[in-house]
Amino acid sequence: VWYLYKEQSDGDDDSWWRIFEGSETQENIDNSENIQYISLWAVLNIDDSFLNLIDSPIWASFEKWNDGLFIPITK
Repeated sequence: VWYLYKEQSDGDDDSWWRIFEGSETQENIDNSENIQYISLWAVLNIDDSFLNLIDSPIWASFEKWNDGLFIPITK
């Protein structure tokens, strides 16, 4: 996990989080065939470095720095 943000839910199976691993291009992101719903817990089982961010408010966004810590992104 390299970048993540929280937005309004799309439905009952939605964790509210949008998670990116970092190598995605804008073209890749814009193609809806590349988007998948994956259990938040499945992602946390692979990389739990953002567990402390789970209760962040809607519209929070974070980027992982080289030291492995996430910093808030402000717009």
